[in-house]
Amino acid sequence: METGVQVIKRYGSHVSCIKCDRCGTSRKFYSYQLPKKDFQVHCKKCNNNFLVKVEKRKRFRLKTLMTVSFSKWGDPRVVTNCNIGNIINLSMDGFCIDYYGSPKEFKPGDVIYFSFVLPDITREEINSTGVIKWVRRTDPNNLGQKLLLGVQFQDLNLHQQKALGFFLMGETQGR
Repeated sequence: METGVQVIKRYGSHVSCIKCDRCGTSRKFYSYQLPKKDFQVHCKKCNNNFLVKVEKRKRFRLKTLMTVSFSKWGDPRVVTNCNIGNIINLSMDGFCIDYYGSPKEFKPGDVIYFSFVLPDITREEINSTGVIKWVRRTDPNNLGQKLLLGVQFQDLNLHQQKALGFFLMGETQGR
């Protein structure tokens, strides 16, 4: 009998835990021990079969919630009527914005200017440009205005890259 689906991450020396959703039996694996593609697991303890999906990201992505200002027309710190959203995950390569807006306002390939503050002791402000890689509705059946934007960093300076790296490293230490 097949039950749930699990998602595991495969990057660096990350440790993933595969856990049977029926009996709770778990086993830890290093990333290099895992296949590169999705695979089926059979739990020997309870005979449960389940699918394990392998996340194919190249870098660690931190789930977070921080406010971001962004605009197609220039620095959001000086442009009036800039967009406001929430960064819901962040990596060294980019971030995902959750916001309310028109699905026609942004499209893949658009360059945006953005500004956000890291929520750590440094309160470092990250402002630069990024390229929108994808746009999705949070609910494809609803023609409402809640959207997700995938943004790839374009011009982070060395200081901002270091601040972002230290923030991400610090957040993973407590997990």
